[in-house]
Amino acid sequence: MRIKGSDSPPFAKTTQFVALAVVVVGIALGTPDSARAGAAGCAAATKAATLQSKTPFHATYTVTPATPGAFPTEHHEEIWVDKTMYTKLGDGRWAHALVTNNPMGGFTGPLNGFSDCRPLPAASIRGETATGYDFKMESGRRTKIWISPRSGLPVREIVDQDILLATLDFDYANVKAPAH
Repeated sequence: MRIKGSDSPPFAKTTQFVALAVVVVGIALGTPDSARAGAAGCAAATKAATLQSKTPFHATYTVTPATPGAFPTEHHEEIWVDKTMYTKLGDGRWAHALVTNNPMGGFTGPLNGFSDCRPLPAASIRGETATGYDFKMESGRRTKIWISPRSGLPVREIVDQDILLATLDFDYANVKAPAH
């Protein structure tokens, strides 16, 4: 193995490569447990959100004001199937729109934009103990997500959008497009 512009013998290059690898592994092993846990949390949250972007779901969510009384609490319902997001309107009808990428992008932002991830206590959601993570989205907003250990999919998400909190609950069983 020759490196362009170098007259060192191949053995020296291999030794340099191995030394560099040892330094990188040493840095990784010297990283505090909380940072490694944060990286694992970001990987888990990203993996769950990516899986959700390929899985039909039914979401019910509540929007509450960050300042009590600023506006009334709202309840919403959405279904995502076959790259189409269906939103239940106030009169009971369903509106739909094509969504080709991350169906929850309006809440979570890009799937690769998660950082500063921290573990949360597990929570029992619809009879299942879900693993929780708190992370920062690319927008800078904080989000909490609980992931089913059985399916690997998000079962609850709480998004802090400064003036409001959106609490989303997800169901993946027998999801079909609504009649519209």
